[in-house]
Amino acid sequence: MQHREEWAMACYSALFLLLVGGMEWWLAQTHRLPSSLEALSAWEVGMLALATFRLTRIVAREEVGRWVRALFPAQSRSLLLRTAASLVRCPWCFGVWTAAVLTSGYLLWPSLTAFPILLLAVAGLAIAVHTAVGALRPIISSRGNANELPPPSCQDKAALATERHSC
Repeated sequence: MQHREEWAMACYSALFLLLVGGMEWWLAQTHRLPSSLEALSAWEVGMLALATFRLTRIVAREEVGRWVRALFPAQSRSLLLRTAASLVRCPWCFGVWTAAVLTSGYLLWPSLTAFPILLLAVAGLAIAVHTAVGALRPIISSRGNANELPPPSCQDKAALATERHSC
């Protein structure tokens, strides 16, 4: 069984390299491949990073992305489907694919992808702020300033603990 799992991960790695190589070839053919990392501004890289974070969390962790995860049953007889199931449920694994797709999409079709990337980036930043406020709540409340923060939402306690949102 161990050999089959290693083979599946090797296939995953080869598939990822094929995807990245194919995207790089396509970007080169359309003359949209940046000549260096300096071709993208810090703003663009930041927006792509936040959008990648948000889309990855939606698919890999949140309730709204459950239907995507359901496409890849973890108990499948197919080794390929089981491997895909573990990857789509892993934010670290799925995030690399998301970054490749969003970045390539932005480089190929900037006017088409800029707005969805911006929306995902703003939502990702809002989640980061929400998480930071939740983390600061005990510190602020221990100093007697608990009234400065709104009461905890339905997501603060249970959802942040499980990293799943159901509200």
